Amino acid sequence: SGVGFLEGVSILAHRLLVAVSRPADIGGRLVPCGCSIGLAEAPPGGAAPGALLGDADLALYASKRSGRGRVTTYEAALRLELERRAALESEVRQAVVNGCIEPWYQPVWRCAGARFVGAELLARWRLADGSVRAPAAFLETVESLGLLDLMMEKMLRVALREAAPLVSAGPLEYLSINGSAPQF
Repeated sequence: SGVGFLEGVSILAHRLLVAVSRPADIGGRLVPCGCSIGLAEAPPGGAAPGALLGDADLALYASKRSGRGRVTTYEAALRLELERRAALESEVRQAVVNGCIEPWYQPVWRCAGARFVGAELLARWRLADGSVRAPAAFLETVESLGLLDLMMEKMLRVALREAAPLVSAGPLEYLSINGSAPQF
C-alpha cells in the first residue's frame, strides 16, 4: 500500500497506544491506563540487538519526557541530548561537591531613609574559566540529582560567615533565602 516499514510500525504503535489508553474495568471501577512507546529501526546493514534496544529505549524515555502517552521514533539527536544531559549532570555534581555554586547577594534597600537593610541570597555557578551561570542553567539538574540540600547547606555556610560582620555592624537586618518546593 506504499507504506514504508517504519511508517507502518508507527501506525500500528499509535493504534496500540489508543487501545491501551482506554480505562480498564477492574471490579466495577474504571482505572485509567496508558503507555508510552519508543520505536527504533535497524540501519540497512543491520544493528546489534543491544544497540537497537538502546535506541528504542532512548525513544521511549523521550516519549515519557514529552508528556507520556506518545509514540516517539529514535533519532540521532536523542543520543546527543542524552550525552549532553549526562555531561551536565557530571559537571553539576562536581560543582555542588566542590562548592562552585556560590552565594551572591541582591541588596534590599529601604526607600524611607534610602539605606541598605538586607539582602536576598542567590545561587550562581562559577565555572573554571571565571564565567558565571544563573540558576536556570543548573537548578533543575541539582534537584533531579537530589543535591539541593547539600548545595543549600554549602551556600548557607558561606553566606552566614560572610554576612556575620554586616549583621554585627548593623547595616544588614536580614538575609532572605528562597527555598525550592522539594525542600518543604
